[in-house]
Amino acid sequence: MIVNKDFLENRKVMILVLNEMRYDTRVKMQGKTLSQNGASVLTVALHGEGLLVNEGNDRNQLIRIPLRTRKWSQNRFIQLFKWIEFLFHVLGITVKFRPDIVHSNDWNTLLAGWIAAKLRSKMLIYDSHEYWYECADSITYPKLIRKLQRWIEHAFGKRANVIVTVSQSVLKAILQKIPNTCGMVVHNSWLTKIPERKLESRGYNGNQPLKILYLGVISPGKGIETLVQSVAATSGVLLDIYGYSVHPMNKIGDILKIIESSYNIHLFPPIKAEDIYSIAQKYDIGVIPHSPYPKSRNLALPNKLFEYAGAGLAILSSKTIGLFELIDPYQAGVFFEAENSENLNNTLKNIVENPEIIANWQTGALKIAQRYNEETARMELLKVYSYVCRQL
Repeated sequence: MIVNKDFLENRKVMILVLNEMRYDTRVKMQGKTLSQNGASVLTVALHGEGLLVNEGNDRNQLIRIPLRTRKWSQNRFIQLFKWIEFLFHVLGITVKFRPDIVHSNDWNTLLAGWIAAKLRSKMLIYDSHEYWYECADSITYPKLIRKLQRWIEHAFGKRANVIVTVSQSVLKAILQKIPNTCGMVVHNSWLTKIPERKLESRGYNGNQPLKILYLGVISPGKGIETLVQSVAATSGVLLDIYGYSVHPMNKIGDILKIIESSYNIHLFPPIKAEDIYSIAQKYDIGVIPHSPYPKSRNLALPNKLFEYAGAGLAILSSKTIGLFELIDPYQAGVFFEAENSENLNNTLKNIVENPEIIANWQTGALKIAQRYNEETARMELLKVYSYVCRQL
């Protein structure tokens, strides 16, 4: 969707992200949306094996920085040098590019973003993809680094012109830590298509196995263990997992053993963004087995929620705060107790024995996709930039 783009015309936006930009849909769509609406965008990320240093065009360019320090020890304290090296590269790019707006994605680019914005006396957007005060990564940091992370987020987050995040629940928690700041939400519904058909479900007649889809990372602590244990013990159910893991085998070995020994669970490589809907529509239910711990997961709205909704899948979800607040008003699915395999097993059995209940959930999911989709995500982002540009 291209709207009145006068406020972005001839504006220069520098987007910062401390990853390789392989799978980061949110950041990719920031650049695409802003450039389509008149801005000149430069995204700065990390270089990785097999990736181009420069991609894109004059309106929407991606630069990946090859950091020497990335090859150093993975010790958290040693990795601080990677962060410092990235910061100095960003300052050099700032001098050449001369941005009007700096968009820092997550706390680890916030200091670099603030300094870059300060050099130019321009605007800073802090886009927090998680509740970093209590997320799976940050709670594993050494105490000193964790204090540094919290100090940076508080000290420079409150200096941002606006704080952006992924859900109302996360925003509320962030603003409790960083009060008296402007906060806005851009939902991760970037890959969600507006339903083309009427709000009518496909239903499920119970004559075939119940087909369940899981999209995403295979990671300890995300509820995958509970999911595969329950499905393996339930007849009449098939689970297909499309995902990848960044963890070593000793971290996910138990999960893989259950998958390999179960006739009704299959593991596939991740689905390309353009293929999600053609594949997802073959299923009855999409599952989100999130643990409520740490707090960031309890508040989150993962991308897969919107992808399932766009494909018209009923949603089987653990009852976290963020998921319950969005799914329940639409009656788009059923909840189970996170990390309770017996409860999930009973929930699955009830669905198999009462297949007629799925139709209403699927209709509710399509209503979610009507409300939260690629068009509304673009509009939410443009509202953020409209607000910031008024201050230039």
